[in-house]
Amino acid sequence: MRDRLRSIPVFADVGTAHVQDHDVPDNPLPLVGDWILAAGATGQQEPHTMSLCTVDAAGMPSSRVLIVKDIDDGRHELLWP
Repeated sequence: MRDRLRSIPVFADVGTAHVQDHDVPDNPLPLVGDWILAAGATGQQEPHTMSLCTVDAAGMPSSRVLIVKDIDDGRHELLWP
């Protein structure tokens, strides 16, 4: 089963561009939008789905699965209920 699962292509049509911390603007949300649209243009299914992982001030990690339906360029933070 392991070999069969590992043989399934993952993001087969997406390039291997790497982003460095210094390449990310103060408001990264437009960049995230560009990444979503670029993934969709390559034919990736549901490119607007993702896992978002953050760490709070105490170092406690948190992770959630999102379906991005809008990006508000006027906001510089993500809101989570």
